[in-house]
Amino acid sequence: MADEKQTGKAPAQPASRTSWRLTFRWDGAQIELINRRQVQMIAPATTGEQPIAGEHAGIWLELRDAADKTLYYRSITRLMGAKAEVFHPDGAMTHHLGDPGIGQFEIVVPDLPQAAWLCIVASPFDPDALLHEPAREIARFLLRNGASGQEKSG
Repeated sequence: MADEKQTGKAPAQPASRTSWRLTFRWDGAQIELINRRQVQMIAPATTGEQPIAGEHAGIWLELRDAADKTLYYRSITRLMGAKAEVFHPDGAMTHHLGDPGIGQFEIVVPDLPQAAWLCIVASPFDPDALLHEPAREIARFLLRNGASGQEKSG
């Protein structure tokens, strides 16, 4: 059986009726998990092919198990303000990329029993790099045991 890191596809997960509502604050490439709470709802499913750190560009979140295997992923490029759609009077739309600046966002992810880590993976925050340079892990948070401690950021 092929590993999901090779195929780019995460294993199918049953829908969890309990999810985590996570609140993040960021200042440039520094990101902090400031709140987490369990909620009774089904989190959005992953879509598209799983991006792989070191190979793909962008900004995304991953839930990983204790062995560092990705269980769930979700793009957060728009949530971090690094990508914006600009609508022009003539009806045209353009996408602008850049430094995410300072901000805050919430995201809902499934409460998967085997998920131990929440990781943020991102390309360098430069308009050209965000589309082309491979992403790397920039932050890691312990998901369980009430610990809100950030293990790594930046």
